[in-house]
Amino acid sequence: MSLSLGSLISILERENPDKVVRNGFRNPHSYRGYYECLAFEPAKDITVREMLVDAKYALNNVFTGYKGGEFRMDEYTDVYIAPYGSSGDEMGRMLLNYMLNDVKERDLYAWIQCQECGWGEQIAIYLIGEDYKDNQACPHCGYGYCKIDRDFFKEGNV
Repeated sequence: MSLSLGSLISILERENPDKVVRNGFRNPHSYRGYYECLAFEPAKDITVREMLVDAKYALNNVFTGYKGGEFRMDEYTDVYIAPYGSSGDEMGRMLLNYMLNDVKERDLYAWIQCQECGWGEQIAIYLIGEDYKDNQACPHCGYGYCKIDRDFFKEGNV
């Protein structure tokens, strides 16, 4: 689910304005996919302050759609991340959290391994949650028990 422009501004206002974001955003414009929505271009090594300035600039401003038309962006406008003239991705809370906390792809996965048959696979951390615990029955052999290694990818095993 996409963040609204108002929610984006609210979240950024709570962050340290001098924090440098390795993969952030800049340059608001009408989104190519839905002209009534707002998009920001990806930006490298940008401060939270700079992102907030651009987000506030977009609020109640009128942008021209890619093929014309005028679109006013308000606090309820959905936000995307995309270069001008291109489609892109919704900017949801998870994506913004990854940006602000410099989450690396290797931090998003764990390895599960059966102690009986040796079967193992990569699993997204968000799928583990509270319901996925060590020693669950193996989905491959049904007999063994799986152990979760949340640091497998951080340790350079890939």
